[in-house]
Amino acid sequence: IIDQYAKIFQLGYQVNERLKLGIQVPFIHQETDHISVVPGYDHFVISSSGLGDIALSASYALEDNSEFSWWVTAGLSLPTGSIDEQGDTPRDAGDQQLPYTMQLGSGTYDIPVEVSYQNKGEHTFTVTLSAMLRTGTNDRHYRLGNNYKLSGKYSFPLSQSTALFTGATLGYSESIHGQDDEITIGGNFPYPASITNPDLYGGEKVSVFGGVSFVPIDWLKVVADISKPVYQNLNGPQPQELWRAGLQFSVLY
Repeated sequence: IIDQYAKIFQLGYQVNERLKLGIQVPFIHQETDHISVVPGYDHFVISSSGLGDIALSASYALEDNSEFSWWVTAGLSLPTGSIDEQGDTPRDAGDQQLPYTMQLGSGTYDIPVEVSYQNKGEHTFTVTLSAMLRTGTNDRHYRLGNNYKLSGKYSFPLSQSTALFTGATLGYSESIHGQDDEITIGGNFPYPASITNPDLYGGEKVSVFGGVSFVPIDWLKVVADISKPVYQNLNGPQPQELWRAGLQFSVLY
């Protein structure tokens, strides 16, 4: 079981009606609870926490009128998250390099891109196509796979300050390119667990989500949401996502 918690701080600045700039700073904590047949490791927990990859972005409105809007976003994700996290695993005594799932960043400069369309009115519908494109290879001789997402969101008001929303997301992730040799072992079976095999990452996932947005006071917006996968076609044996939830506070000005 892998539990992951992220606190994400975002700051945005609207330069003019068509251009927005933003920065996103994540702080991550994750734990993995294991059961093993290795003596002395029948039950153990490994964890990692710290700063993730900081992302810079710019959004430009191709069209934004009273009926609909088209926005394009591009940015740069900086390799500020650690890929050298260690913990005590059955691979050897003492602390060793942890698998890919327990690292805090990608170790590469990555490019997030997004195109979104939104109709405007009492009820709104938003379609978003986004990707995280990886570049190069990190200093551990691998790079994470590219991620692609197509999302649709329908929102309808309950009052002037409260709205409900629901939607679905189709995601596809590539497997990892290259490998971290420090998490393998010698012999004919170099991968002591499936999460150390880079070919067993990625796959397809369809999730449904819903939530509520609320403006309790003029300068504060609160959004709560929950998401659950309804279909997962993964590349080999790997942990499946059970659910995720989010709580967002936005200062309006």
